[in-house]
Amino acid sequence: MHLAIFGSGSGTILRAVLAAQKEKDFRVKVLYTDRLCNFQKIAAEENLPLIDHRYDPSLKREEYDREGLALLSAFSKTCPIDCILLAGYMRLLSPVWLNAYPNKILNIHPADLTTRKYIGANAVFDALQNGETKTRSTAILINEEVDGGPIIALGPWVLYEEGYPVTKEKAARHQEKQKRLSDWPVTIQALETIGKKRCAESLGF
Repeated sequence: MHLAIFGSGSGTILRAVLAAQKEKDFRVKVLYTDRLCNFQKIAAEENLPLIDHRYDPSLKREEYDREGLALLSAFSKTCPIDCILLAGYMRLLSPVWLNAYPNKILNIHPADLTTRKYIGANAVFDALQNGETKTRSTAILINEEVDGGPIIALGPWVLYEEGYPVTKEKAARHQEKQKRLSDWPVTIQALETIGKKRCAESLGF
């Protein structure tokens, strides 16, 4: 399974996928970013193609996404992409991407989405502020609703141990721990699940 990984930050999930792919049936084929971040560094270190599509605030979201899709489509002519993984990509995708890759865009959200109670960019802080004593990450296939797509896998629970009252700084430290203990394992589990489903479909099951 060929992966395109989209990101805007540290690339911790990307590094976890790169480490895991040595023993799995998926391969990272191209990176995509909307800003200067660690993706440029990782692309150089790993000798991976990089689509460096800097966000242009003068463009409407759909216009910007059409440009990005054209760039990825040009790459995929020689290396077809089976799945897009949003690994800390800090921009909502428009229907331009959803229509081009239906049920093929995987997102890792840092909250339990079984109830859809904690969605959006501040999900970890919101959960802890609301009295939750543990958090976990969820892998979903995205749709047009914010964090509303079907759940593919749920990560392990991570206990909150930073103390009270909850502050943004404490929540950020907890979220860093959650990346290691829940983001990374649920990402690999979800990619394996999608890969097995694709294999079964190709065999006619």
